[in-house]
Amino acid sequence: MRYNVAMNSSGLVKKFVSVGVLAIVLGGSLFTGLMIATAGGAVYPPIVTAVAPLACSGQVEAVSRRYSYKPGQQGISREIYCLETGSNQRKDITLISIFYAFLIYSAVLFIAALIFIVPLLICL
Repeated sequence: MRYNVAMNSSGLVKKFVSVGVLAIVLGGSLFTGLMIATAGGAVYPPIVTAVAPLACSGQVEAVSRRYSYKPGQQGISREIYCLETGSNQRKDITLISIFYAFLIYSAVLFIAALIFIVPLLICL
């Protein structure tokens, strides 16, 4: 009888560790995907504009503007616009493009991490 209790508690510990590892991998991939989509997109805009066509049925246009609000200081403003076909209206799709980039990069990182983590979890 004691042997069965020991086996059940060992299996419970393995499941707990597996769920914990998967939660850490998920959190890490979400954080890294967010950093790629936001900070990476601010430094190198094609990271976000590559997935911008998912939010736009027309042509995607990326605009960068330099500005200075005090002498000696400067900044860069980056926006992504959708030029809708049929009408010449520009629609701002910056935030939705960043959101889509966040989802895609996080999913890719999570799947890539699972490829390495799952075999280790099976060996537990």
